[in-house]
Amino acid sequence: MKNEKGLTLVEVLVGLAILSIIMIILGGLLIDAFKNSERSEKITALQQEANTIMTELRDIHWKNEDYLIHFEEDSIKTEQTKIILNSEKYTYKFEKFDEEKDIYIEMPKEMTSKEMNNLSIKLIISYLDDSSIESYEIKTTLSRLGGSD
Repeated sequence: MKNEKGLTLVEVLVGLAILSIIMIILGGLLIDAFKNSERSEKITALQQEANTIMTELRDIHWKNEDYLIHFEEDSIKTEQTKIILNSEKYTYKFEKFDEEKDIYIEMPKEMTSKEMNNLSIKLIISYLDDSSIESYEIKTTLSRLGGSD
């Protein structure tokens, strides 16, 4: 028997099979990572949109002593301010806390600054076209420090 250097066909095939299995596993992990990254980006976008709207609502309440606010499908309006809602991309649902029933109920379409003061508000925001992402919920209470409302 001769002392031959090199690999046999069986050894090459076994090596290719092992390499193929490793590549399939890594490919699957990479695809999952991209999907999770996209999902995280969408959830973060929902959170940022909700936080922006709530911050603007708080600003309206703090900066204006007396106002009438209108909740519409595509915007939130006062005489001085208009918050544009991205109704082509998201659905928005505003609720207020009913202390008597101890639950959140649908927000009226119109409220005064006195009705808004010390009011607990919940915003539920979700994507119009992506049911795989759950909705995001944020709660806040509108109040003025040292105010006479």
